[in-house]
Amino acid sequence: MKPYSASRIALRHSRLESSCTNSKTVQSGIALTKDLLRGACLITSVFLLSVAMPRTQAADSVTSMVVAKNLNNPRELTFGPDGTLYVAEAGLGAGNGAGGFGVGIGLTGSITAIRNPASLTPTATRVVEGLASVGDTTFGFPEVQGADGISLFGAGRLYIIMAESSQGLNLQPTDLGADQFGHLLKANLRSGQIQSKADVGNFDFDWTKQNQNAPFAPPGQFPDANPYGVLALPGRQYVVDAGANTLNEVDFDGSTKIIAYFPNPQVNDAVPTCIAQGSDGALYVGTLGAQVPGQAKVYRVKPNMPGI
Repeated sequence: MKPYSASRIALRHSRLESSCTNSKTVQSGIALTKDLLRGACLITSVFLLSVAMPRTQAADSVTSMVVAKNLNNPRELTFGPDGTLYVAEAGLGAGNGAGGFGVGIGLTGSITAIRNPASLTPTATRVVEGLASVGDTTFGFPEVQGADGISLFGAGRLYIIMAESSQGLNLQPTDLGADQFGHLLKANLRSGQIQSKADVGNFDFDWTKQNQNAPFAPPGQFPDANPYGVLALPGRQYVVDAGANTLNEVDFDGSTKIIAYFPNPQVNDAVPTCIAQGSDGALYVGTLGAQVPGQAKVYRVKPNMPGI
């Protein structure tokens, strides 16, 4: 990610699923994936996808039903043990619920709980509000960064990984959002209170700054950080960073370390975006692969845990 000015936040190295743009060449594909992953066209509803099955496979098509609407740039979903579906909303940048999207930083991100999502009468309620959100229109359409990944641990603890870093956005410690961007947040779903457990974004930004000329570094792309996916396990959390191409482990006391780096494929950037734990106890990390066919990968990582 390039340095940013607080007055003109340009999300150049974005890393969400950039379905809004198709690259024309391999090189432009690299740049655009870096630039567009952080922002996506505004999405306002979560729904079950309708799939029309061929008559040879099924007599009736699968029906769809909206289970929540009027959401502000939803990102990751996770289910609770009681069947409640939680949605991370990246927010509206500096906008608001009445005026919609706005360029700049605001506290418009949130977490929504959808109860009884499989029923005919699901209900959606925001259980966490006031999360940092940054909006931009550099590429000609609204882009938003904020709460990206969520992972539920137990009945009431939700871990939220926030995009970017205060260094990447060139924020001062007292600037709005500086205490949230790039942070691993822990939310108490009963009280709605949130607290920062670790500043993963700045940790990774510093690491990429120190290694920007290393042989493994993406040419011209470090320093960069964009924490994107999180997995909460007993006593620790794991975060994948789509900007630094790293897998981080956050210990119970908030200490952070890098336990894996995902090398670039031959013609593009790795861009890890998602993480899950397998039945074998290992961690599985998916990479975006800069939209180049055949370049995306899933890695199996064995952390230093007993029995793996």
